[in-house]
Amino acid sequence: MRSKIKNTLPLFLAGLLLLAACTPEEPQTENMLFLDIEQPGANGSKVLLSDGSTYWNNGDLVKIIWGMGNAAVHPIRYTSSGRDAYLSETSGTTPASFPPAFRDYYIAACYPKDLILGDLDVSEPHLSNMEVFFANVRIPQEQRCIILSAGHYSAESIPLVAMKGIGSNRLYMRPIGSVIDVRLTNGFSGDVRLHIDSIVVTSNLNISGNRRLIMYPGGAEATAPEFYNGNHSQANEYKKVILKLPSAAYYSYYENIFTPGTTLNFPVALSPTDCLANAEGLPELTFHVYGFANNAPIHYTRTASLTRHLPAGAYFTAPITLDGTAVGTVDLKPYGSGLSTGQQFGEGPSISF
Repeated sequence: MRSKIKNTLPLFLAGLLLLAACTPEEPQTENMLFLDIEQPGANGSKVLLSDGSTYWNNGDLVKIIWGMGNAAVHPIRYTSSGRDAYLSETSGTTPASFPPAFRDYYIAACYPKDLILGDLDVSEPHLSNMEVFFANVRIPQEQRCIILSAGHYSAESIPLVAMKGIGSNRLYMRPIGSVIDVRLTNGFSGDVRLHIDSIVVTSNLNISGNRRLIMYPGGAEATAPEFYNGNHSQANEYKKVILKLPSAAYYSYYENIFTPGTTLNFPVALSPTDCLANAEGLPELTFHVYGFANNAPIHYTRTASLTRHLPAGAYFTAPITLDGTAVGTVDLKPYGSGLSTGQQFGEGPSISF
C-alpha cells in the first residue's frame, strides 16, 4: 500500500524560532553560549514531542566541539524568565563561562552528546565556494522514549546538531533525522488496557548507524545540515531501530498503560535514505508493536511502502489502531495541519509521497 503523504513539513526539534534576548535581570550574555529552540518550556522540558512543540529539559547534556578536536559536555539550563536556554557548568545552574574569543570560533554542537563520532576539526572550514564542515554521526539503533506527563514525551535519541558561525554566542540546533511519530490508539472496546513495551521499525534499507554529515556555520539563515551521498553498509543490523519504553512500574501513574479510545505518541528517529548511493529500491518500513493487552502478550505489525526516499529533517506520523488485527498496512501522514503559528516545522526540504 502506497503512503499518502503529500506535503510533510520537516521536522521539529530544538531549533526553529530565534528566541528573544535575556531580560535585564538575567546574567550577562557576553561569555555565555545559548541554544535557540522552537519554544521555551515554562518549567524547562525535555527535547520532546508535545503537540508539535519542542523543548529542552533542564540538565540535558549537549556536547560542544571547537578547534582541533577540543570538546566538552555541558548541561542545558533555562534563564529565570524561562525564555532562554544556555549551557551551564557541569553541576548547578551557574552559566558556563567561555572566553570572549569563543565568539570568533567555529563551534559545533550535538545532541545526544555521543552523536558525533571521533575528533572533529573545526579550526578552519573546508572551502569550496562556501564554508562547510564534515562530521561522522551515528543515528542510534536503540532509542528511548519516556512519558513525562500527559501529552509530553521525551525523545532522548532524536539527533540535533549546530554549527556556530563567527561573531555569535548562539547555537542554532537543527534536526538531522527522519522522525516518525508512531501514534498508537487503543481500538478495543470494554476494559482492555494496553501496555506498550517496545516499538521496532525494520526496513529493506539502512535506517540506523553511521552517516557522513555536512554542516554549514551560522544561525537560522544558514543552510541546513545535509548528508553526504555515499555507500553504506547494507547489513541487517543497520536495517532496524528499536524504541524501548520503561516498565509501567517506572511511573507514579501508568501513562503507557492506556484505555480504549486513548492515543499515545512515540517518536522514532531514522537515518535518511536519500543519501544511500547503493540503495536497492525505495524504503519499505514495517512497524512492530510489542506489549500486553491486559495480561496477554501482543505483537502487531503494520507496513508502509514509500514512493520516494526519506530525507533528513522531515517529520511525519504513522497512525496505528491496535484492535486485534495483528498484521496490516499504515499510511504515513504529513504533520502540520490545524496547528497554530509556532507549532509547524517550516524549515528544510518538503517531501511528497
